[in-house]
Amino acid sequence: MQRWCVLASLFLVTLSPAKASTEELQAAVTKLTIEGGQFRKSYSVQDRQALAGALARYWQSFQERVPRISPAERAWIEGETNSNSSERLAKVLNSTEWNLSELAETAENCAKAYKELATDIGANSKREALRWVRTLRCYNEDVSERLSVVGLNPRGQLDGPFKAQMFNFWRTAITGPLLGSVLGEPEFR
Repeated sequence: MQRWCVLASLFLVTLSPAKASTEELQAAVTKLTIEGGQFRKSYSVQDRQALAGALARYWQSFQERVPRISPAERAWIEGETNSNSSERLAKVLNSTEWNLSELAETAENCAKAYKELATDIGANSKREALRWVRTLRCYNEDVSERLSVVGLNPRGQLDGPFKAQMFNFWRTAITGPLLGSVLGEPEFR
């Protein structure tokens, strides 16, 4: 029964019109990180505010589009992860339910991280830098793999209904010139 509920929700997601996390949202973020075909060399406070806002919209859209698991499915996950059986744990970690739950949590945490970041941009450079570093959790390979496992993106592809192919690019922009601008450290640029 659990699998049918998940499959039904995935079917409805593919039939419903996509809200965002589309090429437009991805393009908006990418446009803010490139100048003349290369990474921007520096980011003003206004540039960082615009980028944080674009990334917040990207993750909010992502969050809204990930199907949620039912309370019964959540209880099943908790029961399996609390068991002493490595076989049961392996099964749950590879399940659609677990991966949907993890995707929803990641998207929620990333949307929240960018909203919180907005309050610190330009106010306190160390705190702002820490918040930017915390956003790096959003761009790990688990997100792309989970999208494939649950059938939201084609297996082995970063580009599908959920755009994820620019994650490495955005991570590089954040860890290089953006943090260099926040901290006033030109060698990071």
